[in-house]
Amino acid sequence: MLLSSTLFAILHPDVLGAFVFAIIMSLLYMKTRSLLASMMVHAANNVIAVILEWIDRSLFTGFEAVTIADFQSYLWLGLVCMAIGFPWLWFYVKQQFFPLQPLLLAHKQGKTGDYLA
Repeated sequence: MLLSSTLFAILHPDVLGAFVFAIIMSLLYMKTRSLLASMMVHAANNVIAVILEWIDRSLFTGFEAVTIADFQSYLWLGLVCMAIGFPWLWFYVKQQFFPLQPLLLAHKQGKTGDYLA
């Protein structure tokens, strides 16, 4: 899981965010035993990102090419979003995937759904 998440992350400009996203998608796969769930969440995430980027470019920044300097100038925004989003994300992951031991055992046994019941 760590290796595949690392490989996924290095292919994205936001390495830390992509790594966390990949870990969560791996846990989602382990819980559902279906790649379709992870693929749907990934696709929805990409659609939301494209829509938000299009809104930003059409209303605020324009459609000029984005440079590394432009990307770095918005580092503060990324940090603010991470500070706001991480507690919510941690609560969700903790609620859905912890304790981890039953999830790992259920995954090993091929179970899906509510593995704690």
